[in-house]
Amino acid sequence: MPINTNISKLVCSLAAVIVMEPATANSNSGEKAEKKPVEKPSVHSMAGIQKVEKILKENADCAAPIIITDSIIFSPASPKGFGHATEIQSTRPDDTLYFETEHNTVWYKFTAPASGNLTFDIIPVALCDDYDFILYKYNEKDFKSRLANKTIKPIRTCISRNDKDLNSATGLSAKESSEKYIHSGPGASYVKYVRAKKGDVFYLLLDNVKNNGNGHYIHLHYKTFAQGELYPGLLLPFGKIKFIESDYEFMRGTKTVLDSLYTFLIQHPAIQIEIQGHVNKTKEKSILCARKGAYYTEAELSIKRAYAIREYLTEKGIDSRRILCKGFGSKCMKNPKPKTPKECYENIRAEIYVASLDYINDPALTAF
Repeated sequence: MPINTNISKLVCSLAAVIVMEPATANSNSGEKAEKKPVEKPSVHSMAGIQKVEKILKENADCAAPIIITDSIIFSPASPKGFGHATEIQSTRPDDTLYFETEHNTVWYKFTAPASGNLTFDIIPVALCDDYDFILYKYNEKDFKSRLANKTIKPIRTCISRNDKDLNSATGLSAKESSEKYIHSGPGASYVKYVRAKKGDVFYLLLDNVKNNGNGHYIHLHYKTFAQGELYPGLLLPFGKIKFIESDYEFMRGTKTVLDSLYTFLIQHPAIQIEIQGHVNKTKEKSILCARKGAYYTEAELSIKRAYAIREYLTEKGIDSRRILCKGFGSKCMKNPKPKTPKECYENIRAEIYVASLDYINDPALTAF
């Protein structure tokens, strides 16, 4: 509902600002869920809201983002133009990572105050405004140069057309089944939540496609977890799953760990897991697996290690839909510059994460 005509009907306290999950195109039921509008906080009660009185031209460049210091931000004015330089531009019409061009942009920067699942709502003041966003996570100091040469990629992007049934809101959803990136045109208004650690630094770029638009709200949410609670993104504390070097065959004794994982999945029949395979970096382009007499790249060997675990579990009766697999090659070594055989071997591993708490009704579609 437009804020200028129905403001008295909006929620009157900050506690009433809630996320109403939009319908998603990939619903398992195949039916379109009822859409509910995302409500705005009342401007009659601005206590506790960070108000951005004016968006400056330099705020449209990543070098001068507006620093978010509260969980709710209100800007009465829309950004105008794209600042001193065009930083985001795509030449591909089907690009899901970047805007085709910048229209009316503003950068925000914030630091996660706690570890947990980050979701947020971006709610325009006026229904006709169409806000897209790109989200980056980057904890170093050279964000501007990394952005310019595209050596850092967005972790979430949503550039779909605004949905007035949702008050034209967009943002991050708590649903596992949400996609990470949504292309331009008709599509879901929300993308998947982000798993944040306390101290993580985020850069949020908003772009209002409409000229001469009105302002917007941003409402950040952090869902934290109690000790021992299961949640998507949790690294399960099983023992080390050991592989023979340059192979995806298990070392002796490893099946005890795998049986513990199997028991866990039997005890938690709705949980979906993600297996992440890793290898130690080599100087060669490919690795010889002597047992198979075949060569594999680092990426191929790491995913084969994940598949080996999945095969073990499915042969014992675990539904394959409950197991996602991903190979990281040597991109995530525990010891990036190993100096001893022990440090090298610590890089040869597989890690097990909770992917979803309900693989039937809300499955994880992609890796974390």
